[in-house]
Amino acid sequence: LVFFLLVLSLLGTLFFLSSPLLHSSTSNVITCSTNGKRFPWAKTRLPSNVVPLHYDLILQPNLTTTKFAGSVQITVNVIQVTWNIILHSSGLNITKATLTSAGWNQAKPVEVLEYPVRDQIAVVAPDALLVGHNYTLSIDYASNLSDTYYGFYKVSYKDEHANKRWLAATQFEPLAARSAFPCFDEPAFKATFLIKIKRDEQHSTLSNMPKNVTIPVAAGIVQDEFSVSLKMSTYLVAFIVANLKNISKETNRTLVSIYAMPQKLGQVEHALDTAVTLLEFYQKYFHIEYPLQKLDLVAIPDFQAGAMENWGLITFRETTLLYDDKTSSAMDKKLVTAVIAHELAHQWFGNLVTMEWWNDLWLNEGFATFMEYFAMERTFPGLQTDEDFLKLRFKTMMKDSLNASRPISSAVQSSEQIEEMFDALSYIKVTSEEANKSLCLLCFVYLFSKIFLFWEITHLSQELFLSLSLWLKCKLGCSQSASFFTWPPLFLSPVHFMRDFLSRSPSSAPIKRSHEADQGHSRSTDWLSAGSSMPDSAGASDPPLIQDGRADIPYCQLWFWPLGVR
Repeated sequence: LVFFLLVLSLLGTLFFLSSPLLHSSTSNVITCSTNGKRFPWAKTRLPSNVVPLHYDLILQPNLTTTKFAGSVQITVNVIQVTWNIILHSSGLNITKATLTSAGWNQAKPVEVLEYPVRDQIAVVAPDALLVGHNYTLSIDYASNLSDTYYGFYKVSYKDEHANKRWLAATQFEPLAARSAFPCFDEPAFKATFLIKIKRDEQHSTLSNMPKNVTIPVAAGIVQDEFSVSLKMSTYLVAFIVANLKNISKETNRTLVSIYAMPQKLGQVEHALDTAVTLLEFYQKYFHIEYPLQKLDLVAIPDFQAGAMENWGLITFRETTLLYDDKTSSAMDKKLVTAVIAHELAHQWFGNLVTMEWWNDLWLNEGFATFMEYFAMERTFPGLQTDEDFLKLRFKTMMKDSLNASRPISSAVQSSEQIEEMFDALSYIKVTSEEANKSLCLLCFVYLFSKIFLFWEITHLSQELFLSLSLWLKCKLGCSQSASFFTWPPLFLSPVHFMRDFLSRSPSSAPIKRSHEADQGHSRSTDWLSAGSSMPDSAGASDPPLIQDGRADIPYCQLWFWPLGVR
């Protein structure tokens, strides 16, 4: 009997291991919504069969009850026939949902299925959604202002009379826009936004775009309506309800304003002058004007991040924006300048051009950090930031040599993995900001400053998503025939820092690349192709590089360190 039971157990185990359910893809996994019905999507990332075009968003926060009500109308375009619209929603109590189309006589009620595990909802359409047609999805909902520093949250502070006051602000990066309004909360789903906020008369509001009009809607309640935004990702949407004061200065048809608590308005002069100077520098350097009519920098009394680059409405900790000539130190001045330089660089790298998915966060943070130091060196040489940049690179080399290090571009899918990319530990190590500076520095030195500038301008002006393909091949705009290394992402995949040797003879032999890990356990050699010439347009002041037919240079050896270039 025991033998018979063992045989049955073994057969059962073999049947289970061979079952197609065990080896099925995530697309075959059956997921259930909160009402017990089958949820029609089983993947972490949203499908691409429906894309958003425009959001009409109305919000009414109540700073007394710390709740808010909202309604959103999302215009979507159908890429592939479907019966469902899958999007994000987190912690929102949806009370009503309808769908309209140009071919329908009236709005039709729709069923909304919720799958909180992935913060997803499915809108089940009454009819098939046809390719090429636009539909408008309307959703009414309510929720609580967040107690954390994430999403649409409330902040308490003391006014000039030591009375406790409240304000409401947003921090949506990376995954919190979905907790303020239902949306396609992935960076690739860019759309335009029309934001309207209802508020008490004694408060004021700010958002990404300039305020168009304020109209009364009820006793003591008014509604502020803002201009329609440019196409942007949901994590860059921002709004603030508070009592703030500001000073402003106009430059190149852009109104730059610094907002702070009324009692701290005397500490914003340095930030205003710095922001204007850096904005003018970036516009001149990139040959691309800042695209918005206004740029607000806001000091939040209680703010977790150092700053956030919301397009047109940058939020800061008070310590990273306010500077008092009488009590602040030279280090404070350098910190304020550095953070402003970083966030303004994001208005181009990150906002105008955005990574397609969070695994390439380094494309946002790496370029913005490099430009932060580069801009400070050009505009504020007295701060001596070049030494800080060098120390930071060596510090990151040491951190990257640890076993806990990971590649710069890491595969991320779940919400937890995405949020881990923003951990303080990640920012110190190779995966994020500090390590990525070297990639930009490598390009800057290797391609010469003028070619690197052309490369930046080309991709910014195209307003396309930056992607890993930028590192696979770079086409240089030169007067002569020239080509650049068709190099794989050499510095994106390795975990530890390497010493890379690129050498070639004056002949047409390919370039040899050898590298060894920090512990010296492995060594390998790759061969890269190289062009026959390098452009003369780089200028005589730039360092020489590999050229054919140079009798005075038998070979050229370059040491590429991911955190420094020799």
